[in-house]
Amino acid sequence: MRKANSTFSSNVLSWFAALVVIFASAANAKAQCTLICNDLVNISLAENCSLTLLPDMILEGGACPNGQLVVEVDRSLPYGNGPWVAGVLNSGDLNRTFAVRVRNAAVPNGNTCWGMLHVEDKLAPEIVCTDITLSCAITDYEPDDLLELGFSQTEARPFVDDNCYEPSLTFTDQFFDQACGSVNDLDLSAYVIRTWVAVDGSGNSNTCQQYIYFERRHVDDVFFPIDVTIHCDDDYPKDAQGRPAPSYTGVPYIIDFGLNFPIFPNNTLCEINATYTDQLIVVCEGTRKYLRTWTVYDWCVPTGPGNPRTQIQLIKILDEFGPEISCPDDMTVSTNPSQCCATVNLPDVIITDNCSHISRISAMITVYEQYRPDA
Repeated sequence: MRKANSTFSSNVLSWFAALVVIFASAANAKAQCTLICNDLVNISLAENCSLTLLPDMILEGGACPNGQLVVEVDRSLPYGNGPWVAGVLNSGDLNRTFAVRVRNAAVPNGNTCWGMLHVEDKLAPEIVCTDITLSCAITDYEPDDLLELGFSQTEARPFVDDNCYEPSLTFTDQFFDQACGSVNDLDLSAYVIRTWVAVDGSGNSNTCQQYIYFERRHVDDVFFPIDVTIHCDDDYPKDAQGRPAPSYTGVPYIIDFGLNFPIFPNNTLCEINATYTDQLIVVCEGTRKYLRTWTVYDWCVPTGPGNPRTQIQLIKILDEFGPEISCPDDMTVSTNPSQCCATVNLPDVIITDNCSHISRISAMITVYEQYRPDA
């Protein structure tokens, strides 16, 4: 009986070992999957310009439920011979083509397949425009001009973000002049639709539209130039009548963003017209005054009290300095030995004045006796 029991135990162990081998072989066979990779896969990087490759991105199809699939890439020529590294892509892989494989790591020497991978960027840049409002007196509104007025970078230009590149920015403008009246409850002289285009290094593009509004200004918003004094000898520009030019003496203007914007000789985008007339008052030769009357008219407001507005600017041209005298050099002459005197032809004295004629000249001669100081 003991022998029979021993034989039975031995048989049980043999059957158990056989079952283990069968189950192990079945598990191994089950873990081994048929892997078929695509010949060429185009992959676009994600928002952070990187991407971790997944098996489904590379395989043609099928499943491997008990497998442990990993994706690896070979960036070195000749492709397919390694070294194989983890399939994590970054910006350095953009626009490159190299080898990729899927390997079953669940079993030693698991099945593999490989193909080629092309890395690209298909995400368009993000772009956000901000509308801004100016006054009709402002005619320079390029992005750099807007920065000088105090607008922020994301107001003067759009906010732009891209996953991989620093996009280029360009814009085109459409100008729309507005007749007197309101537009969308705004009193506008004009507005511009500025279309921005952002393009990244892969050629992906996106657009946004920025509205630039030019608020209408009226005669009550106009400031007039102050009185000025000019020396008659100053080199100042003159208008067509030979009078001091407004570009030198000042013109009516509108204040916006702490800056003065002239409305003469061009009325900018505003429906405001500015003109002037001069009245000459002669004080004396070399000194004169102009009463310059400025008239500002608002084409969008009925004519009446306050429209047009007028103001007189006093422009004085003064002769405040006397003539200049160029004295001759000192000279020594000999006297008559008997009478101790001499007749001398003195050199000319040059007298000039840039503003007036010389009306009167007088001279005084002082004699000094060196031997008789008291004489």
